[in-house]
Amino acid sequence: SFIRMSHALVNHGKLILLHELVKGSDGSLVGTSVRVVGRLKKLIQNEVILEMHGMELLVDIRQVGNLSIAKDCLLLLFIGELALRISDNPSSGYVLIARVCADVSTLDVHLYEKYAMQALRFSNP
Repeated sequence: SFIRMSHALVNHGKLILLHELVKGSDGSLVGTSVRVVGRLKKLIQNEVILEMHGMELLVDIRQVGNLSIAKDCLLLLFIGELALRISDNPSSGYVLIARVCADVSTLDVHLYEKYAMQALRFSNP
């Protein structure tokens, strides 16, 4: 499950739902490559805050390159690696160091979440 790019192996990212990621922010997923979808809540220079069902995730977008998010682009998919968020709050959770971003505004979120739950159930019997 790797894609070969410029003589390096790049992991495609484990499918994970935002609420599952935030709920399990105990540090066990640090370094894991993940794919996550969320609604654009805020864009501040090199960071994006994604939101889905009341849960939020900070995304570092410095590695993405020229990211031009249209104002009508509300739903985004990011692929990247998880790191622990460093702040004064020890329970602040993860930050996603993104390397890929895609506008998925036309995605049927309900259908995507149903698929994701089935895929996660199948991969973790």
